Amino acid sequence: MNNRSMLRLLLLASVLICLAPAVSAATLNVAASDSSQDAKTQADYVCDGKSDQIEITNALNAAGNGGTVHLAAGTYNSDGSIKMAPGTTLMGSGEDKTRIDIRGTWDGVFANENTHLEGFTISGQGAVWIQYSHVSVQSVTVTGDTRMNGGFTVWCPGHDLTDISFKDCTAIDLTWTGFNIDATSAGLKVSNITYENCKAIRCGANDNSHPWTAGFIFAEHNDLENALIKDCYAEDNWESGFHIEPAPAVKNVVFENCTSKDNGIRKQARFPESDTQRDMNLIFGAGFFLNNGVTVKDCTAIGNHHGFMIWSSNGAKFENCYSKDSEASDYFLIHWNGFNSPNVFTNCVSENAGGYAIDASNTNDVRFENFKIINAEGVDGSMIRLGKYYPAIGRDLPCQNSYFDLTVEGGPENILYSHYGVNDVIEGTATGNYAENPFKIVSPSSGVDTSGLVIKKSTDPVDPTPTPTPDPNPDPNPEPVERHTLPGTVEAEDYDQGGEGVAYHDTDAVNEGGEYRKDGVDIEYWEKTGATTIAYAYPGEWLQYSVNVTEAGTYDVDFTVASAMNGQSVKVLIDGEEIAAVEAPNTGSWGTFTTVKKSFDLSAGDHTLKVAFDGSLNLDKIAFVQNTSSGSNPDNGSGSEAGTAVPGTIEAEDYDEGGEDVAYHDTDAVNEGGDYRQDGVDIESWKTSGVTTIAYAFPGEWLQYTIDVAEAGTYDVAFTVASAMNGQSMKVLVDGKEVETVTSPNTGSWGTFTTVKKNIDLPAGKHIIRIVFDGSLNFDKMVLSASDSSGSNPGEKTAIALPGTFEAEDYDEGGEGVAYHDTDAVNEGGDYRKDGVDIENWEKTGVTTIAYAYAGEWLQYTVDVAEAGTYDVAFTVASAMNGQSMKVLVDGKEVGTVTSPNTGSWGTFTTVKKSLELPAGEHAIRIVFDGSLNLDKVAVTAGQESVSFTIQAEDYDEGGEGVAYHDRDVENRGGAYRTDGVDIESWKDSGVTTIAYAFPGEWLQYTVDVPRAGTYDAEFVVASAMSGQSMKVLVDGKEVGTVTSPNTGSWGKFTTVKKSIALPAGEHAIRMAFGGSLNLDKFSFASTSGS
Repeated sequence: MNNRSMLRLLLLASVLICLAPAVSAATLNVAASDSSQDAKTQADYVCDGKSDQIEITNALNAAGNGGTVHLAAGTYNSDGSIKMAPGTTLMGSGEDKTRIDIRGTWDGVFANENTHLEGFTISGQGAVWIQYSHVSVQSVTVTGDTRMNGGFTVWCPGHDLTDISFKDCTAIDLTWTGFNIDATSAGLKVSNITYENCKAIRCGANDNSHPWTAGFIFAEHNDLENALIKDCYAEDNWESGFHIEPAPAVKNVVFENCTSKDNGIRKQARFPESDTQRDMNLIFGAGFFLNNGVTVKDCTAIGNHHGFMIWSSNGAKFENCYSKDSEASDYFLIHWNGFNSPNVFTNCVSENAGGYAIDASNTNDVRFENFKIINAEGVDGSMIRLGKYYPAIGRDLPCQNSYFDLTVEGGPENILYSHYGVNDVIEGTATGNYAENPFKIVSPSSGVDTSGLVIKKSTDPVDPTPTPTPDPNPDPNPEPVERHTLPGTVEAEDYDQGGEGVAYHDTDAVNEGGEYRKDGVDIEYWEKTGATTIAYAYPGEWLQYSVNVTEAGTYDVDFTVASAMNGQSVKVLIDGEEIAAVEAPNTGSWGTFTTVKKSFDLSAGDHTLKVAFDGSLNLDKIAFVQNTSSGSNPDNGSGSEAGTAVPGTIEAEDYDEGGEDVAYHDTDAVNEGGDYRQDGVDIESWKTSGVTTIAYAFPGEWLQYTIDVAEAGTYDVAFTVASAMNGQSMKVLVDGKEVETVTSPNTGSWGTFTTVKKNIDLPAGKHIIRIVFDGSLNFDKMVLSASDSSGSNPGEKTAIALPGTFEAEDYDEGGEGVAYHDTDAVNEGGDYRKDGVDIENWEKTGVTTIAYAYAGEWLQYTVDVAEAGTYDVAFTVASAMNGQSMKVLVDGKEVGTVTSPNTGSWGTFTTVKKSLELPAGEHAIRIVFDGSLNLDKVAVTAGQESVSFTIQAEDYDEGGEGVAYHDRDVENRGGAYRTDGVDIESWKDSGVTTIAYAFPGEWLQYTVDVPRAGTYDAEFVVASAMSGQSMKVLVDGKEVGTVTSPNTGSWGKFTTVKKSIALPAGEHAIRMAFGGSLNLDKFSFASTSGS
C-alpha cells in the first residue's frame, strides 16, 4: 500500500514538475588536488588545493535541486565558505577519507533548505552552519579552532526552524562549543530536532576557550520544542556536557541513554575569584545542566564537576539516571525564583559523590522516589543539603514541600543538613556508621520530617572507596589465568593475571558488576542467559589475554557483544599491533548479545591478545575458527571453481577470486571501506546493523559470481540494497546476457537497506552472474529461491468451510470483476499469484498478505457456513495510516466494517475482532476496501453472547480514606482528576489518567455488578520502572489473584498483564492491594468460553 501510494504521489508530482520550468538534478563528482588519479579522471570538477570552495559550490549549484555532489577521498583547502544550493546533498567518501580544511574566519559549510551532509571531516576554523529547515547531517566530524558559535550550529536568523537531524556526528578538540542552537533574539523557535549517537569531546580544548563552552547547548536564546537527544556522549568539555539555558521556553525535550563524563573539571572552567563570584565558582560545570521540564531517561554522569544540575526547571522527570564520582554534587537543584511544578527523580542513583549526593535550594515539590545513595563523601560531614544561604546574592534559599524516598549506604556521619528545609519528608533506610542524631536541622528550617527513615548501624566502618591493595612490583610478564589455545574460545572474563596496568586497565578499582574476580575489572552475571561478561566498559580501558596459536593462517573470529548505544567499538591488538576494530550494533539493551564477525591472519606460537575499548559495550567471549575457505583473502586465480549453490544466498562481498578485470572491475585499486577483503573492491561494515556490504559503487564497476544451479527454472531473487539517492540501479547478467535491472529506492541513507525482488530464469549447472553498476547503490546480498508456482494458478474453486480460517490471498478464481477488482492489472507485491491483485511476502514474519489496497478495490471468497448463527470473526490487518477501513458484505449485503488501527508500519499486524451474523450454507463474502490497509487472514469461530466490562483505576468508590481507599499520606501527588489522598496522574504523551506513586500497603476498592458468574479473562493495564512490582486482587475480601508488572522501562509506558479470574454474579467489592510500586491505568473483564 505505502509503496504504491508513494508511487502515485511521485507520478502526480512528476506531472506538476513537467508543467514547471525545467530544473536540472544530477550527481557530480569533485576530486581534491591530492585525490587518486582515477578519482580525478572520473571527476566533473578537479580542485587545485587553493580556494577549493569555489569548485565545490559551483558543483552544488550545477547539480540542482535533488542533485548530489560527491567529494572523492582527499583534502580540500578552503579560504571561504561552501554554500549549498537548496535541495542538494554534499556527500564525502567517509570521515577518515574526505577532509575540508577551512581557514577563513566565520567560514564553514552552510546548509540550505532540504539539504543533506554526510561523510567528511571539517578542520581548521570551519564548522557546519544551519539556518534553514529540513536539514540532515550524518557521519560528519568537526575539529579545530572554529570561530563560529559551535562546530555544528543551528541558528535562527529571524525566523523559526524545524525538521533538523544529526546522526553519528562528532565534535572533537574544538575551541568553542561542539553542538549549539541559538537565535538572533528570544522567542524564535527550533522544533522537531534530533541528535542520535553524536559525540562532543574536549570542546574548549585550549586557552582561547570562552568560559561558557559546552559539549552540547540546545537552547541559548531560542525556544525549543520536540527535541530528542539519544545515545549521545559528552566528555572533558570546558563547562558542561549537555546544557539548556533557563530563560527559553522548552517543551517536550527528551534525553535517552546519554552519557556525560569528566565535564567542567578543568581549573580554567571556574569563574575568577571575587567577593561577588566566590560562591558561584562552585555552581557551573556539570554533566547535565538542564532546565524547563525536560525528560531524562537512562542517562549517566561520571566524574563531572556536578552530575545532574537542574536550574530553573519546572516539571522535569528523571528516570533510571546514575551519577558517580562527581567532584561536587551528584544532583544539584537550584532556582533563584523557586520551582513552580514538581520535579521527579525515579529510580536514580548517586555513587561516590565528592560533595553532596543531593543539594536542593529554592526548590518546591521535588520528589526523589526509590533514590539510592552510595558512599557519598559529603560536605562538612553531611551528604544531603536542603536549603542554603548564598553570600553572592545575600539570600536564604529554601527547599520546601519535597519528598525523599531513600536507600542510603555508607557516607559521612550526618545524613542531612537542613539550613532552610520547610515541610520536607525523608523516608526509607540508611545503613552506615552515623552520628547518634544524623540530622542537622537548623533555623530557619521548619517541618522537616525524618521519622520515616530507618537507620541501620554497620558492624564495621564503611570504606567509601574500597580499593584493592596493588602489587608494588607487578610481574611484567604475568601468569595467565590460562594460556588460551587457538583455534578455540576465549571467555572475556578470563583475562591474564597481574592486576591494573599489567593484565588490564580500568578507570576505577571497583568491580562494578561484583562477579567472578576480585580486582577492578567490571564483570556481570546475566540471569536470563547465564552468561558472565565484561560490563561497564569505558573508552581507554583494556584487557589482555595470553594465547597460543597452533597453526598459522587466516582465522574467522566471532565477538559476542552487546550495547544499548550506537557506534560503540573495541580495538583488537596482537603483540601490540592493531589488527582490527570491532563495532557493536545497538542491540537494544546491555544484556542482549549478538555476534560480530571479523577475519585476520595469525602466526603460530605464543602471542598477547589485547582488547582496547573505544566505547561502551559488553563483551562475552571471542571464538576463533581457522578459515579454510578462500573468500577472505582472494588470490589471483581464475575464479571460484565450485560455485555457490542455487537455491541459496550469495553475500555481495563473496564475489569470485581472480582480481581486477577477472572477478571484478573497480575504478581504483583501494578498498575504500577497508573491510573483509584486501583487493580494490570497496567493502564496508555498518555499525548499526553489523552487516558487511559492497559500498562506494560507481557506474561501470562490476562484480562476478560463479553459481551452481540445482535445477533449471524460474527463481525469485531478492536483492538487498541501499542508496541515499534516487534512481540508482544495477544490471544483472547471466553468462554475459542481460536478464534484469534492479533499481534501488532512495532508502534515506547508505546504511538503510531494503529488498528489491525480481524473477529470473536460470538454466541448470554452473553459470556466471555479473552485477554491473549503473549508479551509486550499496549491495548487501541476493537470495535465490525456486519460484513457488503453487499459488500462481490455484485449482478449482472450493468453498471455504466455516467456522475456520482463510488466508486473504486465497480469494476466488475468475479474474478481474468476478473474483476481485484492482485499480490496475499488475501484482505490485509480485508474490503468490499472477493476476492483478497486489500480494506481498513479509520476510521478517514469513506471512503473505494482501497489500497496496486502494479505496474501491475488493476481494471475494466463497464460503460454506456449517450452521447459522453469530460468529466471532478476527481480521488480521496492518496499516501505517490512521482510520483505514474495509466493509464486509455477505451475498451483497453489508454486515460490518473493520477499521485497522495505525500499527506503525505496513508489516506490523494486529487483530480486529467483530461479531457477524452468518446464514447456513454456501455464500459469497466480499471484502471492500475503503482505505489503505494490508489484510493477512480472516479467522471465523462460533460465537456466543459475550460479557465484558472495564473499570478505570481512578474511578474507585467514594467514601474516603479507610473506606474506599488507603493511601500513606493525604496528598494527591499527581494532582489530577480527584482531590482526595489518592495519587492520580495524567500522562501528556498518551493522554491517559492513572493511579501513580503507589506504595506497599495502599489499596483501592471498586463496587461492581457482575452480569453472570464464570471465569473471566482479566486484563490489567500497568506500568513500572522497577522489576517485580505487584498487587493483589481481592473479591469480597478473598484473594483471587496476583498481578505482577514487568519493568516497562518507565512509569508512563504501559503494558497489559492478563489473568483468569472467577467472579460470582451480582454486586461485589473488588479491592486492588498494592504490594509494590506500579502505576495502574485500568482493568477489564471479558467472559471466557463456557462462562
